[in-house]
Amino acid sequence: MDNLYSCRCGLSCLWTKSSVLADKPDALLFETTTPPFQSVASSVPYWLWPISVSASVIELRSENFCISTSGHFLYYDRYVLHGQRRDGDPLRVYMDLEAGRKRSGYEDIFISYHAKDDVQSTYAGALFHNNRNYHLSSIKNNDTLVYWSSSRCLPQRNQLGKKLLSLLPHHSFGKCLNNVGGQDRALSLYPECVKDPNEAPKWWDHLHCAMSHYKFVLAIENTMTDSYVTEKLFYALDSGAVPIYFGAPNVWDFVPPHSIIDGTQFSSMEQLASYIKSLANDPVAYAEYHAWRRCGVLGNYGKTRAASLDTLPCRLCEAVSRRNGRDAKT
Repeated sequence: MDNLYSCRCGLSCLWTKSSVLADKPDALLFETTTPPFQSVASSVPYWLWPISVSASVIELRSENFCISTSGHFLYYDRYVLHGQRRDGDPLRVYMDLEAGRKRSGYEDIFISYHAKDDVQSTYAGALFHNNRNYHLSSIKNNDTLVYWSSSRCLPQRNQLGKKLLSLLPHHSFGKCLNNVGGQDRALSLYPECVKDPNEAPKWWDHLHCAMSHYKFVLAIENTMTDSYVTEKLFYALDSGAVPIYFGAPNVWDFVPPHSIIDGTQFSSMEQLASYIKSLANDPVAYAEYHAWRRCGVLGNYGKTRAASLDTLPCRLCEAVSRRNGRDAKT
């Protein structure tokens, strides 16, 4: 995401890990750790490319210096963060996209997936699935109806998946409830999904392509939390399948109308399985679940994509600008 962004109203936003490019930042983003509650000196090394794309090199330990190697630069910086933000310090931004999101109490701006948060970031954007093979099959399997892939075998999700999938013809490609003879079997079934024949395949490379061969994709969230709608659902929509969804109670605030099957609205797994089989054998009824695609990205789904990680840099910079950045008073 490191880049110089041209945002609305003439605002320019430099998003970078480099303290060389932004020696006086207006905000500091904490993504994997909360802002400090006491004064701390933080030392961070970076590889810096001429195009200003940087990546952290945590293993390195050294004194302040710069070294040029084949056009790349190693920079090592030390930054002091105070326990309480002082006038002239950068604003502190904390991002937590996990289901149990919680403010740290030490941030000025909080980013998460809920619309009530200071800045919302949904899972609907393309940055959650860059570098995929987006070949989509125009032919759906008629015998094997459901695709599922899960490698984090949470008991609740496994139990739910096992119950439903036992009633439906399906392929399960992950570690959990695998029934295709092992992981990474998707490319054996669908060789057209190979992204690069010269590289070892990674499961995420061909995810959308493999999904596209199935009429339905089972999407079960890690937890049933309000507004926690993750890439599990959006992958299925993007692949041209109909998601069978178990997750956020307010899921319809995030998706196109009549685009998913909300599994929680059925009285039993048997009733849900019967509906899926009936739908699979009714071309007209099945096509109605794809009618929204003719209209484009509109309504709630349009708002969801507009608030995704793709647009976060500008939206965060706008929020920082409204607070006057490092000139904000404590």
